[in-house]
Amino acid sequence: MQPQDIKAFELLHEISHDLYWIIIPTFAFLLVKEIIIRWIDGILWRWRSEYNDHDVIRIEGDLARLEHIGWLNTEINIYEIEQGKIIGGWLLTVSNDQLRKMRIMKPLTKISEDMLTKYTKK
Repeated sequence: MQPQDIKAFELLHEISHDLYWIIIPTFAFLLVKEIIIRWIDGILWRWRSEYNDHDVIRIEGDLARLEHIGWLNTEINIYEIEQGKIIGGWLLTVSNDQLRKMRIMKPLTKISEDMLTKYTKK
């Protein structure tokens, strides 16, 4: 190696060593920031949610039950149904921040006949 190559290598080594003190904390900050945002988003979903433990729902078209709504995760039992009978199912654990992206439908309470006649189009 020539002396100018050695100086260039030393300069590159100094610059990269100095950048580690910028890159590593920046990466750590972005990682922690993402974790905090997901945690807050999950907690807000639980507080704002109209769902309760043991509610029967349809999730992505399948019959399911919200087994437990936690602060960060929700456990969902998804049922496999054939000919009107439950023949099996799965336990799905989903982080609360991901539930917002899923299509969840909750059945309405029974509507009385008076309500139906009141809102029937003539």
